[in-house]
Amino acid sequence: MPASSKRSRAARRSPAPAAAPSSRPVPGALLLLAAFLSLLALATYSWRDISFLASGPDAVNDPLHNAIGPVGAYFAFGVFMTLGVAGYLLPLLFLVWGLLLLSPRRAATVSRVLWSAAILAALAVLFDMNGAFWNRITSSALALDGSGRASFLSALNLQSFAGGLAGHFLGASLLTRYLGAVGAGLLATGIVVTGLFLVLRLHPTALAEWWRDLRDRLSAANAARATEKERIAEAEARGAERA
Repeated sequence: MPASSKRSRAARRSPAPAAAPSSRPVPGALLLLAAFLSLLALATYSWRDISFLASGPDAVNDPLHNAIGPVGAYFAFGVFMTLGVAGYLLPLLFLVWGLLLLSPRRAATVSRVLWSAAILAALAVLFDMNGAFWNRITSSALALDGSGRASFLSALNLQSFAGGLAGHFLGASLLTRYLGAVGAGLLATGIVVTGLFLVLRLHPTALAEWWRDLRDRLSAANAARATEKERIAEAEARGAERA
């Protein structure tokens, strides 16, 4: 048999080398930029920047209060209307997605992106179920509600929708309706906790070992400090006896 045919058969039988995972710098960098811009847009949001929300021409901000201009104002409006208070976590989501794309080891990127989106939706449900709590968060820098008190939700023009439309639909209209308030809260909390473990790649056993190691180190440090204090006290006592 010719040697060339043997080599060709061996080449066909040998598996192709696996392609090394590579990063995606352009989408990752764009997501990091989106995280920064969205953070500025959400942090400087004012419902008076939205012309159809303000009553009368004098009520509209001129110039706009949003640091990213009209695009940032309407982007923040859409985010808060959709996700409510949970919308403040959207820049963090963009940051995580960008870092995942920039990392050369992109293990299960799609599943981690989906789980992080599920965390955001579950938090919107939890915020919607605790709207009264967010209404009690007051500050003199926020807009006044009907009672004359500064209201966090009124400043975002959310009124009683702390979780936005998504949180209200998923929470009040769906989960709470069929599972009750307790069941809906437990399910949303479970999604948040499970999603954090999966997105951050934290195994419960490894986390418990890390906690035990940290506790042992703190105990050792406290014991060393106590021993040092006792040594100093004994030295001072001996010095006093000699005096």
